[in-house]
Amino acid sequence: MGTNFTNLSVQGVPLLPGEETYDRVLWVSSVKGGDGGNGGDRATPLASLFGTSGAIAKAADGATSYPDGTLILVGKGHAENVDAADVASELGSNKRVKIRGIGFGIDRPTLTWTTATSTLLLDTDSLWLDNLNLNLEPGTGTVNVAAPITISGNGCALTRIKARAGTDSNAKVTKASS
Repeated sequence: MGTNFTNLSVQGVPLLPGEETYDRVLWVSSVKGGDGGNGGDRATPLASLFGTSGAIAKAADGATSYPDGTLILVGKGHAENVDAADVASELGSNKRVKIRGIGFGIDRPTLTWTTATSTLLLDTDSLWLDNLNLNLEPGTGTVNVAAPITISGNGCALTRIKARAGTDSNAKVTKASS
């Protein structure tokens, strides 16, 4: 007889494989969430990752109180635009933030770069993107996104990512010169 051990937690903190532990968990869903009065828990998820009321800003808020970091769980079907340079600048110099998408295939959360200068910088230690669909260009129009992701922090990771890096000769992604 088998047992399904999904959504195991201790005091509300999900247990993840590989002995990952976090001091704080925030939930995000553009489908069910709201940034107004939502606390970022499973019942009242935040609506966005980015911006002053998004999960990344909340991960940075009081981060010194959370030395084991913050896990941001992003719900199925979540969609958000990366529409500015250093879109996650609210993170500042805070470390140990994992953004983990929930779902499989097209149900995974999707981030779409929408302007030529859109960037996501993983420039402090131990920032991790996991199980996301990354559209590194918008898929329509004539937008050429220059260097959509820059990874310069120690211990940063991209895992289980599906990335679209150019749909045609008018919508392309370039990389920074080294």
